[in-house]
Amino acid sequence: MKNILFILALCCAQALFADTQTFVDLVTKSKIQIKADGLGGHSGEVLKVQVKNNTKSSIRDTLDAGVIFVCEDNKAQSLMVMDNYAFNLPPYSSTNIVVYANCVIPHNYSPHKDSKFIIDTVKNEKLSGLAKLIARHRYYTYATQSIVWALINNSDVSCEKRDSASAWPVYQYMAKYVKVQVYKPEADPYSQAYVNHGPPPKPKFAFASRVNITANIQNTQNFSLICTDTSGKELRSYYKNKTIKNGVYSVTIGFNELVEDTNLVVIFKLLDQQNHIVFSKRVKNNNLDDRPKIWLYKTQFEYDVPKDLKNASLKAYGPDGNLFEVLYEKREMPKGSRRAPYSFYHFFDKDAKFKVKLFEDNEEILRFDIKPLTLDEIKN
Repeated sequence: MKNILFILALCCAQALFADTQTFVDLVTKSKIQIKADGLGGHSGEVLKVQVKNNTKSSIRDTLDAGVIFVCEDNKAQSLMVMDNYAFNLPPYSSTNIVVYANCVIPHNYSPHKDSKFIIDTVKNEKLSGLAKLIARHRYYTYATQSIVWALINNSDVSCEKRDSASAWPVYQYMAKYVKVQVYKPEADPYSQAYVNHGPPPKPKFAFASRVNITANIQNTQNFSLICTDTSGKELRSYYKNKTIKNGVYSVTIGFNELVEDTNLVVIFKLLDQQNHIVFSKRVKNNNLDDRPKIWLYKTQFEYDVPKDLKNASLKAYGPDGNLFEVLYEKREMPKGSRRAPYSFYHFFDKDAKFKVKLFEDNEEILRFDIKPLTLDEIKN
């Protein structure tokens, strides 16, 4: 009888221990294997997690709200799970879970579709507490991204009266870390409170963007990369007076902030050292550029110089009609046929057309199209 009781107690203890294991514990102990892929974007159902049972026993557990997945692209945002997802896996089986998540690194850009993620084994108590609260009250389908960013940035939070009533547990939690104010749109602008303290605080919304900046740099020099509003006010500087060598320049950046204006338009600008705009792009909220594509274009072309030239220059032009590259200049060129290999990187469409023009001083002597012998996409 004592043996039976001991076995029962041992089984109960093992069951209790199994129930207390977290999703992260199962991963770190290799009882489950995960594969996490981005679905594109930083908020919403933007993550697919494949969970595989590595054991000969069934595993019944939950992917908990508050678990953070880190993108393998260290310039992209990490994502935090905002709901609880129960799963029951027979031995050696697997399942896919589409996860509702929010970004927890505002200064990075939104992850691309098919980005790979790994689980963060270090728990962030403050963020985890918020995610669990939002999951418990089923608030995750609301605009929770701005709340998460406010907690990360230690920013004031403004809510309307109806929100403070319907979602009070969330704002009560936030009040432990940041200042929570009630927005009163009906406030009298002639009241003493308005005179003393100005207009009431307005709710802020998450502005998120991902933009590819691509340019063909003709001459090595210093450049600045900034983001402004439409009035020209600088909102963010990514770098100032950074030396960039000649060639194809490509970088992905984002502007992600809590803003009051839901119609905000921002402009990304690449400026040369004379403050001339080399590249600019206007974007609205939730603009998410696809991954930039860079091509290696290899060709060989022939051309006939119709007469002796004293100051010849040969220049390539892109499909936009702009100068792409100077092949040579200030060269004496006798009359006759020429053959030249030519290879370069470009960021235009795969089928982009390029031209070459021959000049004597500023006089155009001839022009001709070139065609690729090989055209390969450069990965990463």
